[in-house]
Amino acid sequence: MRGYPWKVGEKAVCIDDRWFDDVPEYAPKKGDILTVAAVSVEFIVPVGDVLLLSFNEIGWDWQAAAFRPLARQAPDISVFTAMLKPKTLEPVDG
Repeated sequence: MRGYPWKVGEKAVCIDDRWFDDVPEYAPKKGDILTVAAVSVEFIVPVGDVLLLSFNEIGWDWQAAAFRPLARQAPDISVFTAMLKPKTLEPVDG
């Protein structure tokens, strides 16, 4: 079983939307970004243990192998570094 260390609240992107024929029309499409609501393991014959994800945006449980965690961006601290730069004072006419 291929899995990732999924966490509730984490964003996931669909990378494989080849679902069975009987899934609802709102099934995730490749590129969809969803928020993990729950993580579970279920025994499915004949596959065995399957890691499943459920999402806030849609119903059903979906195989985790069809998703990957959305890449996290490093925080932009340029606003804070700009605040640390010394400012030049201008003389006041008086």
